[in-house]
Amino acid sequence: MRKILLIAAVLFSLGSMAQKPLNSFKNLDFSTKAMKMNIPTENMHTGLLGKAAKAQTKAPDGTPKTFYLDFLNSCYGMETIFGISALPEYHKAIDIIYGDNNKVYIKNMMCPNSIGGYLEGSINGNTITLTKGQTVGNIQGYDVFMYKGIMDQSGNITPDTNSDYQLTIDPKSGIISNSEDILCLYIEYNSSLTTYTYCASLTFYPEDLFPAAEQHEYIYDYSGLDSNNMEVTKTDAKSTIEVINLGEVSYIKGLMPEKYEDAWMLVENIDDSLKLSLPQNVEEDLTTAFTQGNYLYFGTKNFVYDSPSDSYILNDYGLSDVYTYQNGTYITEEYTNLRIKATTTGINKVEGNDADVVSTEYFDLSGRRISNAQKGINVKVMKFSDGTTKTVKVIK
Repeated sequence: MRKILLIAAVLFSLGSMAQKPLNSFKNLDFSTKAMKMNIPTENMHTGLLGKAAKAQTKAPDGTPKTFYLDFLNSCYGMETIFGISALPEYHKAIDIIYGDNNKVYIKNMMCPNSIGGYLEGSINGNTITLTKGQTVGNIQGYDVFMYKGIMDQSGNITPDTNSDYQLTIDPKSGIISNSEDILCLYIEYNSSLTTYTYCASLTFYPEDLFPAAEQHEYIYDYSGLDSNNMEVTKTDAKSTIEVINLGEVSYIKGLMPEKYEDAWMLVENIDDSLKLSLPQNVEEDLTTAFTQGNYLYFGTKNFVYDSPSDSYILNDYGLSDVYTYQNGTYITEEYTNLRIKATTTGINKVEGNDADVVSTEYFDLSGRRISNAQKGINVKVMKFSDGTTKTVKVIK
């Protein structure tokens, strides 16, 4: 069974089994943070059932709407490093399909590559109910069932066979969430329901709540493997990242562009820095860490703004993927010397205004003034020393 940790932080609404692993290109001596890395001898991740083929899913009939999901997603084997396996995953595009007779279908977010499927539910007022025990998909001949999970004091998760799983719809913003319960997928294994994967602290943000992404040049050095497991190195490689600036935080896509170009990460905008906290999942059963020499580090590091180069630079540390396989811990690629080219105002600065902020007020979406930003969408109004005003949406 797996353990779960609910992390309380800015947008930390915090992953899974059976995925084909990748060979590591580097042996790392983990004296403090994890395990020694060795090249795996088999090119498959056995997990509970063994290698899984990519699932094919046909969408149900209805009207689709795109949401972006922030949540805690189980990442296979991470309990060997952290004591838990549920790690944050951000801005994951999820289609919700609205069908006839108040039916709703949420694209499965747990092991989507190997299981696929949709979670079927019904809408009643501001509540979406996902029916317990429904079959979501099949993996290697085993049906996969959905239940709400119950975690005991030891961190073991068992199915709640008496209760459905419910999500609440905020009528003003359209945000759909459940921050309290564990959502699990089970298989019937050795005549009993066995936890296959799980997630928690789900928050679905409607696509139209987000401003358009800005593009910035990204420069990095790279070491990794090609499709033939040959080592590849690059110096001063260039790509383009996308940044969705929400004021106090930003989503960034493309920090690991060689293999995970579509993965989003969350940073906090702190003064002249972009504060990145890891681990954050980038793919099914793959998370991330900072690197320094032969060591991996988990925690927070800053991209610091450098005026001469007009760039945000991650000094002294690199960035890598991390996964586990047969009790070993591996990486497949490493990015170092990271530089995000800023605009003249910077990614985390108020665009088009060099004046000082003299006051800040927050409002909810109905226009009511509130003392501080609350969970969900807030309107932040900043007044400047030159008499101008700037209004931005802030998600918390």
